Amino acid sequence: RTSVIADLAAIRIAGKGLEGYLEAVDRLAREVAAERAPVRGLPTDE
Repeated sequence: RTSVIADLAAIRIAGKGLEGYLEAVDRLAREVAAERAPVRGLPTDE
């Protein structure tokens, strides 16, 4: 999975310079946060 994410980030960054890199990092952070967000009605680890 890490390789796929890195490949997608590289595609997004290509030709965009620093702005593209920051955009890719921001998008990845949002996707990771969404995956870790608890789903209502499901038990949590707590």
